[in-house]
Amino acid sequence: MRRRTKDRQDPPKPRQGADVWPDRADGRPRVLVEYPPAGTPTVLADVLERAGFDAMVCDRPADDPESCRLLQTGSCDLAAGADVIFNGFGLTEPEHREIIDRLRVTHPETPLVVEATRPRAEANADLLEGCVLCDSPLRARALLEAVRQAAADDGAKPALAS
Repeated sequence: MRRRTKDRQDPPKPRQGADVWPDRADGRPRVLVEYPPAGTPTVLADVLERAGFDAMVCDRPADDPESCRLLQTGSCDLAAGADVIFNGFGLTEPEHREIIDRLRVTHPETPLVVEATRPRAEANADLLEGCVLCDSPLRARALLEAVRQAAADDGAKPALAS
């Protein structure tokens, strides 16, 4: 068991429920984590924060697609401010596929990481073209590899991190 030492600083807690990114205080890449609340998105954001990213959580579309600004107005300040977007809503619901499509159209310069099972990814190959794919069920190492690849490639090549 590892003990915390007093001189070790923990990263800031990931933010959830905000509508915009705060002013950039450091050079950490910003990752928007789109994930259903039942899937504990703050845990994923915490993994990213500990790895040196600045993470913000959006879980609204999973609860209520009508609350998604991207679907309702065509724009999203959180997506616009992100350096990488991680989408883990899945591909089963039409609204969730529409979010991915709109992100690709409105923010083509922002790398998009999508969590999906292999069969769902294959069935939605056209939609996911250019995205970095992260195999489901999600593991922390695969999340970090996919986000790092997306941030480094700045345009993302299709690949399946597992």
